[in-house]
Amino acid sequence: GSEQLLSWPVFAESCGCRCDTKEDFAELRRKLAQDRIETTTYTEIIKASSADFVGVETQKDLFEKIRKYIAMLDPEEFYLCLGYNTNSINTDIMSHLNTEAGNTDLLTYPKDATVPIAYRNGHFETYGRFHVNELLPEKYKEHDGSMLYTIVPVHYQERTYGYCVLGKSRLLIDSSWFHLFIMNINNALENVRKQEVMNAMVERLNRMWVYDTLTGIFNRAGFFKFSSAIVKEAQERGKPLFVLFLDLDGLKKVNDQYGHDEGDAYIKAMANVLNQVRKHGELLMRYGGDEFVILSKGYTDADAKNYISQIQTGIENYNANSNHEYTLEASMGYTIVEPAPDLDIEEIIEAADQEMYKMKKAKKAARRD
Repeated sequence: GSEQLLSWPVFAESCGCRCDTKEDFAELRRKLAQDRIETTTYTEIIKASSADFVGVETQKDLFEKIRKYIAMLDPEEFYLCLGYNTNSINTDIMSHLNTEAGNTDLLTYPKDATVPIAYRNGHFETYGRFHVNELLPEKYKEHDGSMLYTIVPVHYQERTYGYCVLGKSRLLIDSSWFHLFIMNINNALENVRKQEVMNAMVERLNRMWVYDTLTGIFNRAGFFKFSSAIVKEAQERGKPLFVLFLDLDGLKKVNDQYGHDEGDAYIKAMANVLNQVRKHGELLMRYGGDEFVILSKGYTDADAKNYISQIQTGIENYNANSNHEYTLEASMGYTIVEPAPDLDIEEIIEAADQEMYKMKKAKKAARRD
């Protein structure tokens, strides 16, 4: 049969080794209490950062807030290293509008990084581009002796932003709260990225609403949105309003003989000429397929004729330097009216259109003769 031996542990205050060092228990208690106070302080700081990072919309504002909390934590060294292609999240932001294509460059570490936040011995600075194989720029590696660094990745799920480097701070390194602080940075960077992508999408939609996609000048919506300010200023200062109506000649012939791509180029060429002539804040609109409208204030009849002459010179310069078999041509008409309180901008445009039609009719009659 089996035998059972009764046993019990014997606890002792020493392993038996002889130690001649006398421990100052009062000093030990003071150190433990100090560590406890510092841990509590760090905990409160990092919890506050979690709430403070919420709602940050720009990278600049986020960096300011990170600096605020790093200064409060006061590690001997701290470096936030972001990938060069994500350091400015809105760089080439339009590529991010296509989620699949826009996120590809954030799934791996880039070859280069920058340091938007470097904290050394109580002072902040930034550093430009360096190769990530170096982990840190050489200037930050200069120390008299050995140096212990902790490197923590900065990412959101699979999306990589970079990493942070922490030096000589055992309490922060050992604290799970510091890793929570890095997680706060991760989440904040992702929120900023989403916000800037959304802002870019809104800006793109706004541009599509007010700008003509072919020529880049105002469409009808954009023109009527901003024309009210010119009309109001003309009414307040008693200045006459000038409206010029321009209609391209020969667009149908260009489309029929050379194709619609050349027709589009024909329209864009006219828009470019009109843009180059604009000098005093004239409002330019693509009114229809081959029609353009220009609105301004304070023009006299002589000013209007001079403006038309400048447009005609621009057209001639374009034709002289163009390799096309066709020539850019247009008919123009204008009207100048006093800005009455009940002024209807559509009626003024219609009046300028009628003047343009007279010019076009006269040109056709001259060609027949």
